[in-house]
Amino acid sequence: MLKLFIVIFYSTISFAIEASPFIIVSDPNPPYEYLNNQQPAGMDIEILQEIAKRQKIEFRFQFVPWARALNMVKEGKADAIISLLKTEDRLNFLHYPETPVYEDKILFFANKNFSQKPRSLTDLKGVRVGVVAGNSYGKEFDENTEMIKEVVSTQEMGMKKLAANRTPLFVINEIVGFHLIKELKAEGIYTLPIILSQDKYYLAISKKSPRSNTFLKIMDQGLKEAQKSGVLSEIKKKYLKK
Repeated sequence: MLKLFIVIFYSTISFAIEASPFIIVSDPNPPYEYLNNQQPAGMDIEILQEIAKRQKIEFRFQFVPWARALNMVKEGKADAIISLLKTEDRLNFLHYPETPVYEDKILFFANKNFSQKPRSLTDLKGVRVGVVAGNSYGKEFDENTEMIKEVVSTQEMGMKKLAANRTPLFVINEIVGFHLIKELKAEGIYTLPIILSQDKYYLAISKKSPRSNTFLKIMDQGLKEAQKSGVLSEIKKKYLKK
């Protein structure tokens, strides 16, 4: 009788752990993830909510400063963190699914008065290009000294200058660039066919989460199915429209 009670007791605990919402942390980062009228919104949120629906699980999103979000998954105070790159250091405390949540490119956005047709960075010698202070845009761009780099403090400021024809080019992530075009109601802005870098961004799972292995299997399956069915690309397309 005692053995039966112990089995039932631990089975109940196990069920409660698996049935409770998975806690996912990040900092507010439009248009990927942010709060809209106190509700989680954004491209990553839409993707994960679709996976949650298909896998019959529940997520609870918490928005905190980025350094705190990383500490929460390091210490097992959250199950996962979203919208981050895979690095050697992070592999020490995070599990990564095989499939990323999304891929993003760093591109040149140009205003309508920019008439050149560059195919590489060498074609942009002497051209003024807006960049955000402290950002990296890939080794080739960062080390290039032939372009005239004009530094701004924020991405929004850079896109405003571009829309106002105060700079011919601005470098920014593709998804953020199109998001700001919509937010600013800017017209006549387009992208050049030069990809400075292309990176994969993941949901990564805390190794200290008591259900990390279960969550990793769920996300591996969910992301693969969403990619195969076209859900990932369909949601991303919504955020690449002007």
